[in-house]
Amino acid sequence: MQTVQDSQSDSRIRTTPIGSEPLTVAIIRAVTQKHGMEPVVPLYEVINTDALESLAEHSTVEISFEYIGYQITIQNSHTVTVSDL
Repeated sequence: MQTVQDSQSDSRIRTTPIGSEPLTVAIIRAVTQKHGMEPVVPLYEVINTDALESLAEHSTVEISFEYIGYQITIQNSHTVTVSDL
């Protein structure tokens, strides 16, 4: 997984899944890096992870949602960005 920390006060983390790694795993890794610890609230309690994976796989739309105080954005290139709200 390639992870890039934005230079703007370290306000964003960007990453992409490695090979066949699920997008949800890349999201959790990026959030963990940004948050400094693994989230206590499971991602599946905030968003339907199967639908998220399917939408990202079969669509070219940008997907955004909030998760434990962060804005998660997934671009059609499967780049995951984690930003402060």
